[in-house]
Amino acid sequence: MRAAGPRVLAFLTGCLLLTVAPLFADTKESFVLDGLQAARRQSGSAELQPREDLDQVARRLAEELARRPHSKRLQFDEPIEDYLQRYGVEAVRRAILHVELKRGYRSPEVAFLDSWRKQATSWNDSISDRLDSIGLTVQQFDDGWVVMLAILTEELDSRSLESADLRTMERQTLDAINDVRRGHGLGELVQDPALARVARSHSLDMARRDYFAHRSPDGREVDDRARDAGITFSLLGENLHKSRGADNPITTAVESWMRSRRHREALLTPEYTRTGVGVAVDEGGELYFSQLFLRPVE
Repeated sequence: MRAAGPRVLAFLTGCLLLTVAPLFADTKESFVLDGLQAARRQSGSAELQPREDLDQVARRLAEELARRPHSKRLQFDEPIEDYLQRYGVEAVRRAILHVELKRGYRSPEVAFLDSWRKQATSWNDSISDRLDSIGLTVQQFDDGWVVMLAILTEELDSRSLESADLRTMERQTLDAINDVRRGHGLGELVQDPALARVARSHSLDMARRDYFAHRSPDGREVDDRARDAGITFSLLGENLHKSRGADNPITTAVESWMRSRRHREALLTPEYTRTGVGVAVDEGGELYFSQLFLRPVE
């Protein structure tokens, strides 16, 4: 448990103010994307599915690059998968980042696409039939440089992750928890979409990287994940559970939490009013449950 400022409880079981301007993003991005999709069709690969959440991460990364000195704009200190996890992007097995900078071109989108084609490794990866989705931004920095930043992802195999089934499990888990709270004379927890995204992201990260802990391998804990998502709180808690082969995994998770004193305390804390439940499954069928509890800032 770590507490600093707002309290955080975690338990488990089983240099410019505005530096990027979207001056021509729509048409430039469309040109690059259309060229890439045409190349994929020609190679026999399905078209990539544009994802708004990937677009948002691409734009955030572009803003980050804009604040750096030009010589450091192509340096990345962490894998792109970690950026995606930080911003709550879900269901990604693998991600590829392609970044290019141009200045002085009247049609930078043409130069971007031509340059990308000439980089054999990156281009061949981009038209691979293993990739499913894309996020793309073309932005101009205040110093005149134009950046193209593309994030291409391979999503988790549908045999390992049936999103509709997992979302149903999340709703049923919340219903079961609220049944327990009502039985103890407590108010129901309200599902908070932002908390659910953070919970789901952590469950996916544990499934993807094969660990089970509140602290991720890169040292981030529940309060870090919440604050990175823009969530404020006066009290925050997290319960985790994993199981494989249970006849009723929801009942197993809730009963396991209720048998553990500290998990039970979190689940039955009257001050908590909001929650988010996230469920993920790895390729071996192991289910990972994360539940966040929050008391808002008063």
